[in-house]
Amino acid sequence: MMLWFSCKTYASYYAMESVLKQSTNSVCVYVAPTKALVNQVAATIYSRFNSPCFGLFTRDYRLNIDQCRILVTVPQCLEILLLSSNHPQWRNRIQYVIFDEVHCMSSELGADIWEKCMLMINSPMIGLLATVDNGRDLYH
Repeated sequence: MMLWFSCKTYASYYAMESVLKQSTNSVCVYVAPTKALVNQVAATIYSRFNSPCFGLFTRDYRLNIDQCRILVTVPQCLEILLLSSNHPQWRNRIQYVIFDEVHCMSSELGADIWEKCMLMINSPMIGLLATVDNGRDLYH
């Protein structure tokens, strides 16, 4: 199930807060297409939700991956986690996955990784994008 919202920040925070209110074992994953956006989102989430529940995973930086409740990452690193034999319990903890700038799925650079990740996830997914020029087509 993929949900589409126009209020990106509200939808993201709702999913994160829902996970934080659930058992201490659940995880919300925020996937951004670039490391720059990961860093921007990570700073916002870190200041809003406090450090013990926060994790970050990019190719060159890893923080609190296994213990976090909110993980901010890029699609390539999410794929690594989903396929890793070192993180089988972590996969089962995922309650929501938020894909930011979901229109990047159509780019030649990473469409296959986005699609693979979505197919491996067994939880609700939220697709975020700022503008939609074919909203009626998406609705139908």
